[in-house]
Amino acid sequence: MNIDRAKQLECWLAQQFKDMPGGYEAACSWPDAPIKKETLSLIGRGLRRLRTGDLLWLCAINDRPDLLRAVADLIDEQKGPGSIAKLAHKDVYDSADLARRIDEAEEDGRYTSAEIHEIKALASQNASNAAEVLERAQRLAAGPIEPED
Repeated sequence: MNIDRAKQLECWLAQQFKDMPGGYEAACSWPDAPIKKETLSLIGRGLRRLRTGDLLWLCAINDRPDLLRAVADLIDEQKGPGSIAKLAHKDVYDSADLARRIDEAEEDGRYTSAEIHEIKALASQNASNAAEVLERAQRLAAGPIEPED
């Protein structure tokens, strides 16, 4: 990733807070906020850089951990609306494989503690993926209805 791409990503992140109810003001209005609405506005216009600590604080206090996941997807070049579809499809396959492994473990009873730990870690990741899909689905809003010609 080059500097220009990083700046674009920072602008996109700042604009996500602008699109929230209350905009930049609501995102930064918490007591002891490390960033002000004017600074976030400058970042959204590409006139200033976003510090990592400020980003982490904004995501945490505004209940937006999905933005950090989205940044990771963008860094991995999983762009656009298709990334959620890819996640959902991967989640379906991972869930099926995980269910099969758990069934085998229950029937067999001979899994080592390391294998059980791995299964628990996979189950945790699976739950996280499902939670992200749910969070993104709950934020969907209907757009204006365009008349048919």
